[in-house]
Amino acid sequence: MFFTESILYINIFSLILGICLSWYFGGTDFPFHTDRLIASFVSYCEKAVYREGSFKEGAIALTLTLLMVFGVTSLLLYFTKNAGSLWYFILSTFIIYTSINERFSTFQQSGSMGQNFLQYALPVVFYSIIAGPVAAVLFRTLPVIAYMNPTKVEKFQQFGEPAEQTYNILRDTANVLIPVLLWITVNMRKSVRYLKSFRP
Repeated sequence: MFFTESILYINIFSLILGICLSWYFGGTDFPFHTDRLIASFVSYCEKAVYREGSFKEGAIALTLTLLMVFGVTSLLLYFTKNAGSLWYFILSTFIIYTSINERFSTFQQSGSMGQNFLQYALPVVFYSIIAGPVAAVLFRTLPVIAYMNPTKVEKFQQFGEPAEQTYNILRDTANVLIPVLLWITVNMRKSVRYLKSFRP
């Protein structure tokens, strides 16, 4: 997704506010929560595609769900942007806030704050920076699919497996790439300053 300069700034501010809201309030449940909307797409794809309980059907259902979530989210962001920057900011913040796992919270008792941030918030930050709120909600879709159906039910044992594998890969990739990118950025600046020092 390509952003204009104004949209880029709005996305950055909505990302910061969404993280702060998630950190302070934690997860909340209400009728229009993105998890509920994603779950409705998952249920539809499950009924339409997932019949025999195979890994292949799970992968097809995953792809179809991601496409539906991407389409609906993109349309909502497009219409709110046309309605005004404030509406776009509100919707973007809402998406970021609900895309961060509810375990990232000051009220979380188990685990440290840093560990919770790395596991639950940092991947959302990474993909939001790359592709905006759409990427955040797509990333959130993966664990919803993976853990929506109980694995003890034989039919659904492989339903969430493709989503869970994809989620783990993307989460670990974000946790690895962000320090690497920061290291490259810092050293690149040092290299530029060093090269400039040779100028007469």
